[in-house]
Amino acid sequence: MAQAQLNWGFMKKTPKGSPELDEARLRQQAIGARLRQLFDDVLNEPVPDDFLEILRRAEPEGSPLPAAVGKSVAKGDDA
Repeated sequence: MAQAQLNWGFMKKTPKGSPELDEARLRQQAIGARLRQLFDDVLNEPVPDDFLEILRRAEPEGSPLPAAVGKSVAKGDDA
């Protein structure tokens, strides 16, 4: 009996290496690549000023903000 895998697009069993399965894999790879790009974009966004103000109020007197926050503020000034 030939090996079969579940094809999520059609919810039926298809032979391994079938065009439908290959297409589903390509679609999943494209979605994954786009999600990684979106995550990286969000990660590199500057911290909003309102949020920085909340952090400043929450920090004890004399405690500097973390270096990553300072970098995002400097990065936001360029935009």
